[in-house]
Formats: sequence, structure tokens, C-alpha cells
Amino acid sequence: MTLLDTGPLVALIDDRDGQHRAAARALGAVPGKASTTWAVVGEALHLLGRRHGWRTQAPLAGLVRTARLEVADLTAALGDRSLELMAEYRDAEMDFADASLVALAEMRHDYRIVSFDSDFRLYRMAGGHGFVILDGAS
Repeated sequence: MTLLDTGPLVALIDDRDGQHRAAARALGAVPGKASTTWAVVGEALHLLGRRHGWRTQAPLAGLVRTARLEVADLTAALGDRSLELMAEYRDAEMDFADASLVALAEMRHDYRIVSFDSDFRLYRMAGGHGFVILDGAS
């Protein structure tokens, strides 16, 4: 399953976002469902709400409710590992949403991500694995 970061999630829903087409291309190339974390959903809801209020938050809520987007439960293990990663990458100012995606990738041994965030080129999982980044470019 391919992970989904905040930027592409917001861009997919907000058709006025400059990266809307790139997000649609990248997600169109993902086989099956995309997966994310509640931290990413929370961040996306916040950004969408600041832009256009509930009008753009509602489609994201619909994706989550209809299970078209898998949202991993925030377990104690996922939360703890996310906080460890934030400390490890403190110089890069890793936020909790990014950390939760790295922690989930480690737990699932799945390193494909749809992201526009260049920090995912820096992040490494336990064992040294890097991400395969799908960004919809080209």
C-alpha cells in the first residue's frame, strides 16, 4: 500500500491548488488504496479549513468515512516511534505528521509515498531504507 502525505492530499481535494494535477497524476498511478495517518488527516483538515472552510474539509471527511482512504490507527507504538523520529530529525524540524508516516512505513516495510515534501528524500527508516517518492511530475 502506498502512503499519502499532507500536500498531495490537500492538493487533490482543492482543485484551486497549484499542485492539484500533479496530485491527481501521482494518485492515479497508485495501485489500490492509499494509506495515511490521523496526524496527516488532521493537518490536511486544518489546511483545507484555513483555505475554504468546511466546503473543502467535507470531501476529505467523505474519503475517510467511505474508507476510500485507509487511515492507520494511532497506536501507542506508532506514536512513540513518531516522537523518537522527531527527536532524531530535530535539525530538519520533522513534524508529527511526517514522523507518523515514516513510523508507519517502518512498521509495514512499505516505502512508497506520494509526497511533494523534499524532506522525504532525507528521511531513512530503521535499516537505512529510503522512500520511493511519487510526486506526479512529468
